[in-house]
Formats: sequence, structure tokens, C-alpha cells
Amino acid sequence: MPLFNRKPKTQTCFLCSQPVSKGESMIKHYEMHVFKVTDDNGDRAFSFSCPRCGTMNHAWGAGQPDDSARFKAAAAVAGHLMERHSIRMR
Repeated sequence: MPLFNRKPKTQTCFLCSQPVSKGESMIKHYEMHVFKVTDDNGDRAFSFSCPRCGTMNHAWGAGQPDDSARFKAAAAVAGHLMERHSIRMR
């Protein structure tokens, strides 16, 4: 087996440019990038900021437990990156 035929064991996060191990879910990593906001109805929700597009004017997971709401916002990060920047989930 050739030495240089190995695939990297990390991938780079679009939001923070940090390496993320292949074993870690990118959705779990994206949960680090979401922050608490208040939606239009006054409920606590989560949003995120994209380095190219700026802070999103949407909120995800309003009125749900923090773990569930944070996961929905992280999934929205992945959706945004796939739709707007053609970055696929690996």
C-alpha cells in the first residue's frame, strides 16, 4: 500500500476553519456555532452566523427543550452550507 494514498482523518469546518475528526458528526460540531436568540413570538430559539452571509435572520427550535432546539439549529447550519455554499455533509 503506498504511503501517500491515505485519506485525511479530518475535515475542516467551514464556519471556524478548525479540523474536525472524521469520527465526529459535523452536526454535533455545528452545535458549537449556534447561539441563543429570541424569536418573533418571544420564545427562546437558536440561530447562527455564516462567515460569508453574516448572522441569519431566522431562529430554529423555538419553544422546544434546549437539546432538541440546538440540534435543529445545527441541522439548519448544515442545510445552509449545502444550499448556499455547496458544502456537502460527510
